Amino acid sequence: MVSAADGGTGRPRRTRRILIVASLAVLVLTAAFFAWSPRQRFAHLGDFRLQNGEMISDLVVGYRTAGALDAARSNAVLVTPWMQGTSGELARQIGPGKLVDTSTHFVIMVDALGNGVSSSPSNSTRQPGVAFPTFTIGDIVDESIRAATELAKPSPPPKPVWAPAPFLETQKVEGWSDMPVWLDAKGDDAAFAATSAARALKAGLKITPMRKTCFDTLAWHLTRPAAERDKLKAGITPEREKEVLAALAKESSKPH
Repeated sequence: MVSAADGGTGRPRRTRRILIVASLAVLVLTAAFFAWSPRQRFAHLGDFRLQNGEMISDLVVGYRTAGALDAARSNAVLVTPWMQGTSGELARQIGPGKLVDTSTHFVIMVDALGNGVSSSPSNSTRQPGVAFPTFTIGDIVDESIRAATELAKPSPPPKPVWAPAPFLETQKVEGWSDMPVWLDAKGDDAAFAATSAARALKAGLKITPMRKTCFDTLAWHLTRPAAERDKLKAGITPEREKEVLAALAKESSKPH
């Protein structure tokens, strides 16, 4: 039985008011996010040679920018994505008081190769599906740097630092603890990353995409108290990372 007091909807008026207020709050928050979210852009970078020697034809890289580039072009910050990461997801971490402060920096957020926005097997017209070249995280770093360099022309340009596994060993940088999800391919660990999961997948194993795993983990991490965020249980500390990079620079300067 429906009473006149509920306006014929079957819901008490108080419940309806709560639902209306909640809906309006969601609309306001959604509008605020999209009003700030930087516009999706695309850079057409021509043919791009991968680390394995293969070539992506007519490379297209998605990106977004936030903040203002100073006259010296010295305040640009390149934020590289994780495997299949998107600039839209990165944009949620960027802004005043966040991962990179856009009030002082010009931030370039790049879409990863293969994420469906930048060149991917799903959107390439010249190399669709299985014809798309095999690429690595190293290629994602390279294309991110190339896009940032051509778009913002930062001074100095971003430069990745590759540290050989033997050097990391001499510096007592441990795989899996200092460098999570990395192990040197030697000894008992040599086949760790090469082990096939085909049988498990055939039996029904479902693997969460890396993009979702990374984003969900970071989103959870940002909800933790500041004291817990600043003192991680795994991963090299900023101070130790600085020491290792200084040692690598000294080692690299020696004549060979």
